[in-house]
Amino acid sequence: MLPNLLPNQLASQAETVVNTLRQTVYQYAENIDAAIGVWDCDCNSFVGFVLEALAPDHYYLNSLGRQPAGHSPSNTASSSNRSPLNL
Repeated sequence: MLPNLLPNQLASQAETVVNTLRQTVYQYAENIDAAIGVWDCDCNSFVGFVLEALAPDHYYLNSLGRQPAGHSPSNTASSSNRSPLNL
């Protein structure tokens, strides 16, 4: 059985984001632009964004087992106020 690398990948990516962000505001209305280092969001949005970028299948499994219409795990569409996380 292969080791589960996802927890370490998530922690590493979260640490990278925190160490390179340029702006952050704790707010419920999500405004994330990873390309320029803007992370205006709450903890839930932050973790969800990183999880969706690293493991979209896991992200959608944790979204009450539902996938949005047209979702393809290999081709995840980000919401309109999100820029992609470059991994």
